[in-house]
Amino acid sequence: MRAAFLLILWVLSFKSFGLNPENCTTKLSRLKASRKIYRELLSGNSEALQRTKINTTFPASNMYAPTPEQWLAPDREYQEQMGIRKALFEKRPKDILKILPSEEGKVQEAAQEFLEMTANHLTTQFPNVFVKEGNTIRSIPTGIVVNLDPKSGGHPLEKLGLLIQDDVTINLKNNEGKVIMAGGFLATPTNWALQDFIGMDVHAIHAGVPEYENRLKKTVEGAVERGVRGKCIGRNNWFLVTNPELALPSYRTSSYQEPTITEANVGQNVFLRSELESIVNLPKTGATIFTIRPRVWSLDFVKANAPEVAKNLATAVKLPESGYSEMEWTQPLLKFLGAPNQ
Repeated sequence: MRAAFLLILWVLSFKSFGLNPENCTTKLSRLKASRKIYRELLSGNSEALQRTKINTTFPASNMYAPTPEQWLAPDREYQEQMGIRKALFEKRPKDILKILPSEEGKVQEAAQEFLEMTANHLTTQFPNVFVKEGNTIRSIPTGIVVNLDPKSGGHPLEKLGLLIQDDVTINLKNNEGKVIMAGGFLATPTNWALQDFIGMDVHAIHAGVPEYENRLKKTVEGAVERGVRGKCIGRNNWFLVTNPELALPSYRTSSYQEPTITEANVGQNVFLRSELESIVNLPKTGATIFTIRPRVWSLDFVKANAPEVAKNLATAVKLPESGYSEMEWTQPLLKFLGAPNQ
C-alpha cells in the first residue's frame, strides 16, 4: 500500500489563500479523446521537476502553501492530459467516478460547491486559458464549456474531472465523526483506485504506511482539522516506476510485468513520478477536498535537467523506508544516479 494513497501527510503551520465561490457549468463537446486510452505522457516541464522535493529522511514533510497562481494551474501538458482523461472516463466511467451511496446527496452538494469555487478561481487566475461567458466558463485549449447550473445535467465531479488536470476526492465526516472518502473522480492515480478506499476513514486508508500509528497519525488528524479551518496546503510525493503511463490504477497495474532494467537502459526505462497534491476545506458544506495531479519524467531527463533532484534520489533510494532499496534494479539505478559505492 506504499504507493496507494499518500495524500494527507500534512503539517499544521501553513498560510491559506481565499477562494470565493462564483457561479459558472457543462457541455463536453469539442475535446477529442486520445485514441490510445492507457499511454505515456512524459513531462518536459523542467521547472516543475526542479521544484519537486525528494525526501531524504523518513518520515518527512515537504509541505508548502500554494499561491493562487500555483493552485490548479494549467501547465504545458494541459491539452494532451485532458484528452487522456476524457478517453479514460469514456472507457471506464464506473471505475473513475464513484460515490458512496449513503453519502450521495452530500457529495453532490460538496462537488457543486467545489466546482463553483474552481471555476471562479480558474477564470480569475488564468484568463488566457479559461474564459467566463455568461453563466459558463470555457477552456480555450480544449473547447469544453462548463455550465454550473445544478439542473443542467451531469455530475459536478464529472465536470471537474474534465475541466482540470487534477483528480478530486471528496471527504466527509460520517455519523461517528470520522472523515471518510465519500466520492471522487480518479482518472490518473498511482497504484490505487476509488474502489480500494471508498467509504474508509483516513486512518484505515493509511494503515499500511510505515510508522503511521507512532509518528504520522497526529499529523494526519491535524491536517484534517486545518482543512476544517479553511486552510489550503499542498505537497508533492514521489515514486520510481517502470511504467510511464499517466494512469496507473490498481485494477490495471496489478498485472503489469516490469521490463528488465540494466545500467545501460535505466535512464530510459525507469521514471520519476510525482503527484502534486492539495487539500482545501469548503466553507459552505465543510467537506474536505483532495486534489492530485501526476507528472512523469524519464530519469535521463531528471539527470540532465535537475541534478539536485537526481542527487536526492540517490540518497533517498538507499533508505529502507523508501521501498526502493532492495529492488532488482536498485544497483543499476544508483550507479546511473552517480551514488558513491557503499
